[in-house]
Amino acid sequence: MIDNGNMDGLTPINAFRFVAVNMQTNSSKIIPVKGPDGNAANYSFGRIIMGIFGMDKKYYVATQGSPTGGGHLIQYDPSTQTAIDLGKPFKKGNSALDIYTLNVGTDGALYGGSFGDEGDVKTFRYDYKRFAVDASTLDNTSRFVTSVSGDSKYTYAVCGKNNWFLYAIDRETGEKRTLKSNSGSGVSIDIASHTDAPYAHSVATHFRLSGFTSTALKEYDRPMTNRMIYVPYSETDATVPQVFWNDVEKKVVYKLNNGQAGSIPVTGLQEDIYPTTGPMMYSNDKLYLVCYKQGLLGSYAKSEGFKKLGCTSMGILTMLMPPATSPDAGKIFMAGYPKGALLQYSPVQDWTVNVAGFTNTNSGFATTSSNPKQSAFFQDADASGTNGSMSLLGIKYTKSGYVAGAGNNDRITVSAGRELSMGSYRNGTVRNLYLPEFSHYEFQSMCLTKDSNYALIGAVPKNGKIERLYKYDPVTNSVVKSWDIPLWDDLYSPLSPLNNDLLVGFCGDVVYLFDLTTGQIIWKEVLHRKIYSMTVGPDNSVYINYMNSSVFNYKIIKYNFDVSDRLNPKATTKVITELDDQDNNERSKPSGMLVVPSGIAGNYDLFISGLNSLYRIKV
Repeated sequence: MIDNGNMDGLTPINAFRFVAVNMQTNSSKIIPVKGPDGNAANYSFGRIIMGIFGMDKKYYVATQGSPTGGGHLIQYDPSTQTAIDLGKPFKKGNSALDIYTLNVGTDGALYGGSFGDEGDVKTFRYDYKRFAVDASTLDNTSRFVTSVSGDSKYTYAVCGKNNWFLYAIDRETGEKRTLKSNSGSGVSIDIASHTDAPYAHSVATHFRLSGFTSTALKEYDRPMTNRMIYVPYSETDATVPQVFWNDVEKKVVYKLNNGQAGSIPVTGLQEDIYPTTGPMMYSNDKLYLVCYKQGLLGSYAKSEGFKKLGCTSMGILTMLMPPATSPDAGKIFMAGYPKGALLQYSPVQDWTVNVAGFTNTNSGFATTSSNPKQSAFFQDADASGTNGSMSLLGIKYTKSGYVAGAGNNDRITVSAGRELSMGSYRNGTVRNLYLPEFSHYEFQSMCLTKDSNYALIGAVPKNGKIERLYKYDPVTNSVVKSWDIPLWDDLYSPLSPLNNDLLVGFCGDVVYLFDLTTGQIIWKEVLHRKIYSMTVGPDNSVYINYMNSSVFNYKIIKYNFDVSDRLNPKATTKVITELDDQDNNERSKPSGMLVVPSGIAGNYDLFISGLNSLYRIKV
């Protein structure tokens, strides 16, 4: 599926299209989506969110954020190579709600769930002829139907994110009952369709759903019946070719069961990738920004606008520029996934990485002589290759000239999921640190102490409520101290130093100050809305970006702290601005913030990224 290349930011203006590839004739075909009038649609359907095969052997695609509001359901028939816009199932006045999820029910029908503002939670059932949509919302507080299923009489839906509710709805009478609920965001509920019944799942227990009855299986037991799903071929069929999409060269690569391999270029594709969805930093009056897809590094300057510097094909998850007084001054270090790769880039030299030459064997990394060049693989630094970070999620440059890195390694544990890892790099050598307790934690955040001698690495237990903060010394490759912070959130929650012994951070919807000398939270404020990003300005002002009136509206506020009395710290706040995500993209959030000098003494520019656009706000 592709768009028509006509974009507003990252939102398609025209309809996307399907691509059919014929490996016998070594050719490809572009298939437009037809509108209700039978002609090729020339309007935008919004962004593709997910797709699933129905039991009618047709493929269904759900969208979000169409320019006129709401999401479309598109039907593609592989046998006739035709695609049809079935319209917007979730009407709301003159607009519509987005589609958040799709599933095939036990009865074989197609089910969908909505996404919108608080209370915008509905489901539809599509019997491959017509839609049946809920007459009223499932509750007044949820914004997402995260999973959905059904049988011949009932629809089952989970509304979640902040709190989790499992509902059963009698489609004949409209009666609704709550079958299960979990308070808070940490313990989710989901639904899977099986041939005998839909099953809900939470933690280690599955529940068989039948009308208004929910029957728990034994803990850790799974349903014995098959999933209700149409697959056009058997996954174990040896005659099915292996097929891959080469995103860089825009071609389908395949290998037949007889060993014959080939590729089919697909023409007519255009996809704009903007470096606004990853980390960013500032140096020499220029912003450096990243798009995770294709490992794109870009720059922005007021006088130049955006420039795409190049692609690494590595997922760039973190980057830094060493201080001007350091031995590595002038370099940009980039790190990420896979293999915990660390690359060095010289901005004053041409980008020489040959993206088209990347293969699965070298995982898309640069060489030791290219620009950017390969510095190290943290994952491979151990003899076993298991202690080092597979995903480097944070890197910081210390005063001693070390690049301290942290992330998660390749082991999966019951208590933590991915396992915390940390290490350091200098002069071509990586040293990884492993402690048995790391098996209980996943990486969450990283910052330097105010004196830049140590790295502070935050970690979160998968099934706990207490975060752990480690003080890591890259010189000795050891943890010299640790603290427990009585907060918990399963998303990235950054920290920044305010002074030598005081940190500011956020967790979920809480802004807080943490005293390293006492190991205590000395101040906190609950915003009652999800916080997405934070930064500390050169004047020690703290900027917070959080969800405001809806999932597409955000407020930026500034805190100034008076901590002269640690027993009674004071905070003053100022609203900087509000902004809307014009793309209405639930999948993108304002995750990047940075305050830089504006060029006028005492004035600063606040940059915000992550919303498929870059915002500059005078503060």
